[in-house]
Amino acid sequence: MCDNEATHVLLFVPSEGNLERWGAFCENCPHRRIAPAAEVDAAREQGVRLQGESFDTTRLPLSDEHWRYRKFTDEEQAEIDLIKNGQLVETYLSPGVFEWRRPSNASEENTH
Repeated sequence: MCDNEATHVLLFVPSEGNLERWGAFCENCPHRRIAPAAEVDAAREQGVRLQGESFDTTRLPLSDEHWRYRKFTDEEQAEIDLIKNGQLVETYLSPGVFEWRRPSNASEENTH
């Protein structure tokens, strides 16, 4: 992650083909992390050879077999603009489940 302006969506393509969005990033973040599958496999094998089965694979690049990135659609860009302007806020629903909605205005609720 970095502090650059988010412009792209990271996508995961599972073998079943149901595309998943994994968040908003600047172009350089996913670009630096996605590598040819053979390169990722070789890095994994070398890590296991050097450190054994406890090798931490989270530091490896992402395989280009399953990961893609693309620019925001116009709708996604509009949503990002609403979030940046404070017109949409994230609401925690349950572990790992969040929803974006318009903020409630507590001062208006108290005056009615």
